[in-house]
Amino acid sequence: MKLEQKYLDICYINAMIMQYTDILKAEGFTIKPLPLCQNPHIDLYAYKGDEKRIYEFKYYKNTSSINTKKSNLKTIKKYAKTIGAEAFIVYLTPLKEKTIEFEDLESKILGYIVEENFPEELDSLSTHTSIKSIYIDSINSISISETSINISGDATISVSLQYGSNSDLQNGDGDESSESFPMTFDADLDCNLNIIKCQYEIDTDDFYK
Repeated sequence: MKLEQKYLDICYINAMIMQYTDILKAEGFTIKPLPLCQNPHIDLYAYKGDEKRIYEFKYYKNTSSINTKKSNLKTIKKYAKTIGAEAFIVYLTPLKEKTIEFEDLESKILGYIVEENFPEELDSLSTHTSIKSIYIDSINSISISETSINISGDATISVSLQYGSNSDLQNGDGDESSESFPMTFDADLDCNLNIIKCQYEIDTDDFYK
């Protein structure tokens, strides 16, 4: 299941608050929650001796919110003054998903694996193992030079497992099943997008558990 952007935003802002908390603690500050009745949306309150700070973390996704920015800053500063604290508003840029598409990369990797050298870690799983498909979960890096393209990422490889011969299956003495395993890949392609070489690792540990 793909995590929706609104949930990614929540994770990001919470992670940023945690990071600021750790930094402030390392600087000798004590972190303390403010009473809700006094707290005009303050995310973080820290103090060290007579020094007090309040932090508010906010997303602003477009320029039309500039008036909201000024209004919030005024409210926060006014509240900070009443408790003798310095106000900080941390404006966050939303995480944006980057889409990278590479046509036929899955089939190219599949063809390379089948044609070059069938993986022993898959072949040993059954009497007859065949690869059904490869699904690329993520592309982690792309490096382009004058003569080649390097792509690395994570994928899922799906296989069919046949136990016994075809005649065993027909006689009811064999069995068939399907499994999927995580894999990583690092592929070099030429300028015509044909795979020169592809290093990969397939994790079949869960099969034996």
